[in-house]
Amino acid sequence: YDWSLVRGKPAIYRLMFGLTRPKRSIPGMELAGVVEAVGPNTSKFRVGDRVYGDISEHGFGTFAEYCAVHEDGLVLLPDGLSFVSAAATPHALELAYQALIQIAKLKDRERVLLNGAGGGVGTFCLQLAKHQGCEVWGVDTGPKLKAMQALGFDRVIDYKKTDFTRLDERFDVVVDMKTTRGPRAHARALAPGGRYVTVGGELPRLLQLLLGRLFGRK
Repeated sequence: YDWSLVRGKPAIYRLMFGLTRPKRSIPGMELAGVVEAVGPNTSKFRVGDRVYGDISEHGFGTFAEYCAVHEDGLVLLPDGLSFVSAAATPHALELAYQALIQIAKLKDRERVLLNGAGGGVGTFCLQLAKHQGCEVWGVDTGPKLKAMQALGFDRVIDYKKTDFTRLDERFDVVVDMKTTRGPRAHARALAPGGRYVTVGGELPRLLQLLLGRLFGRK
C-alpha cells in the first residue's frame, strides 16, 4: 500500500494523497522499531519497547529513521518476529481480517476463492480461512503460483490460462484483490448466498461494482 502511494497508482489515490506529488513530504504508514521516547500522556509503552503497527489513522511519516506516532497505532512486537516481517504485516492483515471476518462473515468449512492471492492480503486471507477449516482456492500468475502451493492453497489457478468465473465451481466467499471483472462475472462464481468482497483493483471496475450493488447471489 505504501508503495502504491509512492507511485500514485491506481490514479484514485492521487485524489486523496496529492495529484502531482504526495501531500506529505514523508510518506509511509507501516513501521516496526524501538521506542526512543514517550510523551507525558503515554501509558501503553516505555522506552526500549519493541513495537510495530499501522499509523494511517493518525498520520503518515514512517519512511524516515525516526517517526512520532500516536500510541493507539502500535502494539508490542512479539518475541521471534523480526522488524522486517513485522513492518510488512499490519495493513495487509487488517484488510484480510476486515474482508473475511468482518464483512464476509466467514463460517467454518466454507469454500473460499482469493483472486490476486499471491500478495500480502491474499496470504493472510489464506491463514484466516484455513484456521476455520475452509477449502481455499487461489488465483494469480507467474512465480507466485509456486509460492502459493507451498503455502497450502487447496488449488492454484493461473489467471492467464483459466478464467475462474467460467469454471463449473461455486464459492461461498470470493475475496478480490484485483477487481478486473464486472458484477455479472463475479456472480457466476458465487454459490447461493455467497458473498463477494473487493479490497482493491481498477477504478472503473470498482465503480461498476458500486453501481451494480453486488452484495450476493440468492
